[in-house]
Amino acid sequence: MKLRDLLEGLPVKKVLPSSENPEITGLAIDSRKVRPGYLYVAIVGEKDDGHRYLPEALERGARAILTQTDFESAGRAVTVVTENTRGALPELAGRFYRYPAQKLRIVGVTGTNGKTTTTYLIESIIYAAGKKAGVIGTINYRVADRQVPALNTTPGPLELQEIFSQSVEAKCHYAVIEVSSHGLAQGRVSGIPFDVCLFTNITPHEHLDYHGTFRNYLEAKASLFSTYLAKSNKEKRVAVINRDDRAARYFYRSVPRGVRLISYGFRPGSMVRGFGLVLKEDGVSFRARTPMGEAEIMLKLPGRHNAYNALAALAFGVGEGIALQTIRQGLEELRVVPGRFEDVETSHGFRVVVDYAHTDIGLKNLLMTAHAARKASKEKPGRILLVFGCGGDRDKSKRPKMGRIASAYADYFIITSDNPRNEEPSAIISDVVAGILSSRRSRYEIIPDRAEAIHRIISFAKKGDIVLIAGKGHETYQIMKDTVIPFDDRLVAGKALL
Repeated sequence: MKLRDLLEGLPVKKVLPSSENPEITGLAIDSRKVRPGYLYVAIVGEKDDGHRYLPEALERGARAILTQTDFESAGRAVTVVTENTRGALPELAGRFYRYPAQKLRIVGVTGTNGKTTTTYLIESIIYAAGKKAGVIGTINYRVADRQVPALNTTPGPLELQEIFSQSVEAKCHYAVIEVSSHGLAQGRVSGIPFDVCLFTNITPHEHLDYHGTFRNYLEAKASLFSTYLAKSNKEKRVAVINRDDRAARYFYRSVPRGVRLISYGFRPGSMVRGFGLVLKEDGVSFRARTPMGEAEIMLKLPGRHNAYNALAALAFGVGEGIALQTIRQGLEELRVVPGRFEDVETSHGFRVVVDYAHTDIGLKNLLMTAHAARKASKEKPGRILLVFGCGGDRDKSKRPKMGRIASAYADYFIITSDNPRNEEPSAIISDVVAGILSSRRSRYEIIPDRAEAIHRIISFAKKGDIVLIAGKGHETYQIMKDTVIPFDDRLVAGKALL
């Protein structure tokens, strides 16, 4: 695409030299990804400034550069100056990839918990309906049969448009996105024409290290509806809201006019309502009443929270006009979500489960799911053993809450490291210990080394026990200061079971 065509209509201050109009073969905001013929966009970030890497971009063959300041390229590239490069990026990316999102049904899922599982359930429904989907989320980015590890839950505008373009090439009908509060606040989904937006739930103490107040966090989440869905030019827009959540009314008010609203929940009044919930050892069952009729759902994902995730996905299917039998098939065909109550294979007579639970609500959901599985087991019920930690450089208020929850619901637990980042593991652990119930202080120990802690908790296990390894789930690394080391709870647990 010619540079002039790419820039048309954008608030450009100047182009030097003004007579140049080169062919642009790619876009990059990371100078290391620049190739000959690319336009390099210098973004001012929270921790770094892309203008620092303009010389490297030129060395790598950038044919044009987009900046917020004058830069002398010595004739090596065309310099384009604009007031806000970040603000220009969504339109640039969409235009370069020829607006692929207009050719897809774009589904955004937001909420504190349940985003990942809900996107997996939606994907399964779409495939049961005989269509394809690209999925962008915490675990990975998937386009048809291809997948790559996720760097951010919600990638930036450039990466999103590239994935949308790949989805169109793969003949996908849908793109399903986990939309984080960070992604919303930072405008990563700017310019995306959403068709369907879903709200799962919200808890008051998540990401306050970034948003500052719960109100800011709430507004960021709700902006998926009030700002992004409102700006979408798509027809047949749908909003799916968890009616049982305490913030439901706030989200109802955030839904723009002209958008079909579908509520879901287990309480009376929901358009898609679940009832008759039965918690089982390896899943849940419930009946669902919808505008399209009733269905019996036999979900293979355990826990009350997964019943809510299934209702959210079911409500999506209803909004899309997918046959109820097809929706049920899609829900029931999903057997596991990586790192979400994922069993580690063992022949020792006890279960070992890895889960991503890294918040107080997530940890409680995990422990309550384990209690329900133990109660439903045909075998003699054993103990619930837990190992967990808390991430560094994140909201500290949830740490004592997690300590209190662990002491209330686990028979024995070990506190260890998660991703300490720039904090000392011992300081994080001290925050967790502060919340432990005084009556349970003899039922835990501290082992900062995560591998050692996992080996230790498994060495305690006996027939009938459930061992829970919480906090990292699907992650295959551990972050310690500026170092990222390979670490997979599932592999470490597997070795401990040998």
